[in-house]
Amino acid sequence: MSEDGNRSELVVIDFSGTLSLDAVLFGQEKSLKKALRSSSLWELGIDSLDVFWNELINPTWEEGSTTPQGYSTLLTARVRQWLQAQRREVPEQQVEQSVQHFARLYLHASRIHPAWRRVLQHLLAVPFVIVVIATDHYAEATAHIVAQLQRLGLGDKGEQQVLVANSADIGARKESPVYWEHVRARLPAPPNEVILIDDFGANENLMDAYASEPAVARRREATVAALKQVFGVPIVVYEFVIAGEQVAGSLQELHRAYRQKVRQVDTLLRQRLVKSETPRSRRLRYPPE
Repeated sequence: MSEDGNRSELVVIDFSGTLSLDAVLFGQEKSLKKALRSSSLWELGIDSLDVFWNELINPTWEEGSTTPQGYSTLLTARVRQWLQAQRREVPEQQVEQSVQHFARLYLHASRIHPAWRRVLQHLLAVPFVIVVIATDHYAEATAHIVAQLQRLGLGDKGEQQVLVANSADIGARKESPVYWEHVRARLPAPPNEVILIDDFGANENLMDAYASEPAVARRREATVAALKQVFGVPIVVYEFVIAGEQVAGSLQELHRAYRQKVRQVDTLLRQRLVKSETPRSRRLRYPPE
């Protein structure tokens, strides 16, 4: 590791399933069915999680996560196709309004958990740390995440900002070197080390193919390999994975487990970013509680 004066640490934090617990909760059966009913998609025949995931979301994810088309546009088109296949005649405006309502509910639920506020504040206080929120997501997520940061008082901080990297804007997901080449081009300095905090999709709803165990393992391996290829520096990985029994337990248990994970991340960052007790490092060190 270089001396603090030449030190640059890149801290990469995943969004959905890591920074946002509510995004995971939205995908659970009770919440998802409530949103489908509230948006009237349920009345259109999208009245099961099997139809929602396997007929609407999974088939559109590839395009949605790598193009600027957007969640609402793609989901509207897919719902229309599905209705046609079911020989159901529904006015286009009704379909569009229902999808837009559902999309608003989804984004509203995808909030950065308040437990991260202190962690992000501390990171932004360290001059040699660069923070990137890295997400494989639909196009609407970029502005949404920026708004979330502003809501937490973590918007533009002058020299220290949180960068948002969305696969839909880049045209490639996190497992591709192309994604990280785009991130590297936006950094003020090349990092000496990358700290990656990610669930690799493991915390997503289990009916979502994105969260299958083989997909998660492959995604982790490919993402780390891409980071090493692009940055050529040590990659420290913290898997932000909540155990299945905790996800299936009470809401209180889930929140407790989630907050504990955030505290573990806080400890990891302190261990990695506080390296010595020289006068200079004391001035630059990760702020205490």
